[in-house]
Amino acid sequence: MGEICDRRGGERVSDNESGLGWICLPGPGKVFQLDKLTVSDCCFVGIRNLSDSGMMLEVDEPLAVGTLLVISRHDFRTGDWRSSAGTVVWCKQIRKQYYCLGVNFRSQNSSSVMPSLVPPRDNFHIIEHLPFLLHSDLLKSVPKNAIWSLLNCIRPCRFEAGERIFSQGDPGDCFYLIEEGRCRVHCLKDGNEHLIAVLNLCDVVGEMAVLTGENRLVHIDAEIDSALWRIDREAYGRVAELHPELRLFLTEQVTKRFEVSGHFADKMIGKYTVRHKLGNGAWAIVFSGEHQLLKKPVAIKMLKHTMAMDVEFKEKFSQEGEIIARMNHPNVVQVYDIESRFNTTFIIMELLNGESLESRLKREGALPFDVAARYLHQTCSALAYAHDTGIIHQDIKPDNLFICNDDSLKVVDFGLACASGSENFEMEGTLFYMSPEQINSDPVDARTDIYCMGITAYEMVAGRRPYPENDLGRLMERHVEEDIPDPALAVPGIPESLRAFIIKACQRDPANRYQSMTDALVDLEPLCGTREHTGISSLVQPRCHMSSMHFFYQDEHRKEVTQLFEEFHSRARELGVITHLADFENFQVQ
Repeated sequence: MGEICDRRGGERVSDNESGLGWICLPGPGKVFQLDKLTVSDCCFVGIRNLSDSGMMLEVDEPLAVGTLLVISRHDFRTGDWRSSAGTVVWCKQIRKQYYCLGVNFRSQNSSSVMPSLVPPRDNFHIIEHLPFLLHSDLLKSVPKNAIWSLLNCIRPCRFEAGERIFSQGDPGDCFYLIEEGRCRVHCLKDGNEHLIAVLNLCDVVGEMAVLTGENRLVHIDAEIDSALWRIDREAYGRVAELHPELRLFLTEQVTKRFEVSGHFADKMIGKYTVRHKLGNGAWAIVFSGEHQLLKKPVAIKMLKHTMAMDVEFKEKFSQEGEIIARMNHPNVVQVYDIESRFNTTFIIMELLNGESLESRLKREGALPFDVAARYLHQTCSALAYAHDTGIIHQDIKPDNLFICNDDSLKVVDFGLACASGSENFEMEGTLFYMSPEQINSDPVDARTDIYCMGITAYEMVAGRRPYPENDLGRLMERHVEEDIPDPALAVPGIPESLRAFIIKACQRDPANRYQSMTDALVDLEPLCGTREHTGISSLVQPRCHMSSMHFFYQDEHRKEVTQLFEEFHSRARELGVITHLADFENFQVQ
């Protein structure tokens, strides 16, 4: 327990383990009448901290100074409640529908005041069912000291066997948690009824419409007598604003739907069908998928809801897709589309087969010098192209370099990309590879990516990064204040030209590094051996073939023809074929 000084100067301790409580307000005449309490008389609260003389509470409604309360604290280990009487001594609004209260106990020995008091179960239903609720995935998705706000949003309801819970086409204004019974999920399509799923204890019902804001896509019926807990969409949204961890539950539900749902519509993102999960990162989940009509395999990157509801980050995520979609380089992962569904954003991109450079380094350790040089050349080639378009990656590291099965390399994850000269106020990047200017929040340019690539190059040949990492604060200082160790000390026998390349790329002063990726490519070229691995298209040969095709169409078909050509171009590129579109206006067909 951490020590906190309360407003009276006394010692106050954080109550992180027992952050859940409830309060009851007195009846008329300030006399507690427990047998006449109703749900409106009681509510759950968060317990921020406490001392022998009082506590600080988190509540969703303000209370006047001088209000008398019964406060009960929940023990998560035993399930018991310990109650005390207190008086509100101050109330402060933190944000909309979120207040902090200071409460003084009416007795100096709070542990002995009304130790067994709980609200009547006939009126305050949640207390009786709290063990179930606390063990549900829904409540497990939030920290203990945030459970109070969610409990204030849920209400019990019962449905008889055969009763309709909601219908296809209804608005998505709430979702349910099943405590008892069984629910049947089905829909009508082409005049026929299709069974989608049967949901049981602890399953969540109807959350997808809450996510999308769209009308219900299915019918839900109680197959047998069922007891459910209802959570309104608006109330849930308010709680999620206070406790972003709750949004992860929505991401998990979408992921679960993609993985197990038998309903085809649940797996559609625009014109793409989700197949299965490929990976899970800090802010996105990647699935394999397929273009519904072309049967073309794709990767589908979904922004997690903790980030999707952050407007600034959501814009940055979409920006990644827009940035890469404008690029056309063999060493940059290709983006096909951007879609919005389930209250989040999806980037549809090229499906890569192989492994990340990070994975390979973990498995094999240091790479042979010629292999490292080839991968570095392809990385420089991709970044030179990006820099020519005015884009700085900012997060070059082995995990963002993907080695395909044909030994070609793709630069991925442009999520932190920015325009050259941008100021890095939030110190974006990955600390182990971060340049001094990123750490200092100075403006970044192409030389920032060169430094990150240099640290990556050191790891390629040495099998480890150049600085000890047991102290992250000290690690940041070393990036800023010390030159990297000589690679020859860690890797005896390293070619002098590769050693010199790494040292120059990792200079702390940007003025002493390579000034462009093109300059770096010049020094790497002699190290690469054959040109077929350098990222230059194999079509650049003395002899190649060219065929032409002409499209004749009216103005109203321009959009459809452009889309058709884009799909043709994408398929041709997979075969290694270069395509070019020349647009002739006012062409007359004889």
